[in-house]
Amino acid sequence: MYQYIKSPKGFMFAWLSFDFANSPFTTIIITFIYSTFFVEVIVGETIYGTQVWSWIISGSAIFIAIMAPIMGRRIDAKQSQLAWLVTNTLLCSFTCMALFLFSDGDYIWAGIFVFFSNIFFELSLVVYNALIGQSPDKGKIGRVSAYGWAAGYASGLLALIIALLFFVLPDTPLFNLDKSSNEHILALTLLVGIWYIIFTIPTVIHFKSNLNYQVSSSSFRETLPLKKLISDYPDLWRFFLARLFYYDALITIFAFGGIYAMGTFDFSFTQVLYFGIYLNVFALIGSLALSRLDDAIGSKKSIIITIVGLSFALVIAMLAQSQLTLWVAGAIIGFFAGPNQCMSRAYVVKLADKNMINEVFGWFAFIGKSTSFVGPFLIGWVTALFSSQRIGLISVLILFLIGFYLMTTVKERT
Repeated sequence: MYQYIKSPKGFMFAWLSFDFANSPFTTIIITFIYSTFFVEVIVGETIYGTQVWSWIISGSAIFIAIMAPIMGRRIDAKQSQLAWLVTNTLLCSFTCMALFLFSDGDYIWAGIFVFFSNIFFELSLVVYNALIGQSPDKGKIGRVSAYGWAAGYASGLLALIIALLFFVLPDTPLFNLDKSSNEHILALTLLVGIWYIIFTIPTVIHFKSNLNYQVSSSSFRETLPLKKLISDYPDLWRFFLARLFYYDALITIFAFGGIYAMGTFDFSFTQVLYFGIYLNVFALIGSLALSRLDDAIGSKKSIIITIVGLSFALVIAMLAQSQLTLWVAGAIIGFFAGPNQCMSRAYVVKLADKNMINEVFGWFAFIGKSTSFVGPFLIGWVTALFSSQRIGLISVLILFLIGFYLMTTVKERT
């Protein structure tokens, strides 16, 4: 395969820039604003809208699971990280901006574009996550990963504040957008797409001249079959299996957090936006506060701590009888969500063969997404079955508990 031959100066700024670029997509489109707008306005009915949104997220997850390992091994063979990163970034940005065209009743077309934009977003992360291997300080991978998530949450927070101050709250939004036709909400899709492109530029400029390889005679056929992954890398496989469940639970929370707040606790669009800002503040705090925990006590113990914290917060959200209690649960979820993800990414780097880092992150995405349709599907199905979003959250708690148990079987690796 190949190996990197130097760790370029300016790595941190270039690498963090991409996290800063892409985070508004998950914050505004997938989690808080557009998802809620899709359910309540584009579909126009809470229970059915929740179910449709679950189909979109589930379907895109299946496609990502199929494509990620194939893409990862092709990148390793062709040494084309930057090309794949740019291509998927642009495709995600353009399909996201196309959502501006669809409003009340256009849920089929809007759903199709959300479906594809989420796919392109996740495929871009396969390359981005692998770039952490170029970090100059190999002994502080956990900290580097945490700083990436912190940059992402800072970006999501800033994007939400801009959305609130210039698009949602003013009687006359920026650019004289028409509130009666929901242009002020739809315009946020343009904001996210443009933001993604602009802040990716430093990443592209830097790695265009600094992404260097030692080339060998690798070919596209030199792959890592799932059977070989299980037999040759048992620790990595056990970790992937544990993450399959707890990550499924986490992305389900991300996808339905705003929907749950609006549907069960009667949050307005503005309140959902405030809630998103609030969660991002605590996620930023958590990422920075726990940034050294991974390097200090090891990834396994650190990840288990975050799973316990997330499960506890979910129970609070399920039992909450007031908006205030939901805000408390949200703070805890935010505090542990970022560290959980950055620690997982760092653990892959510790366990993986560096000569096939992109392919390993392809499997990371595959195993994370291969059943990630289960959580959204279950919460949509249970919500529809019992006509209760609150009961629907039970399926998410079960996924966390399974992930917790499987994580205890993983051998520690520092």
